[in-house]
Amino acid sequence: MTQETEKDLAKIIGRYARDPVVARQLQRLKVFTLPADSTAVFQGLLEKLEQRERAGSAGYA
Repeated sequence: MTQETEKDLAKIIGRYARDPVVARQLQRLKVFTLPADSTAVFQGLLEKLEQRERAGSAGYA
């Protein structure tokens, strides 16, 4: 996969990840369910991901 293809794929995944309809559908599937405390467990990683996304999207503006 080329770097350009990876960026395109990341944009598509990001759009779906933020779509509330898709999120509800995925949450109904057992494989995608998360424990109630998952945000607390992964908070540090979520913050790093947010920072990387912001930094990456700033380059496309």
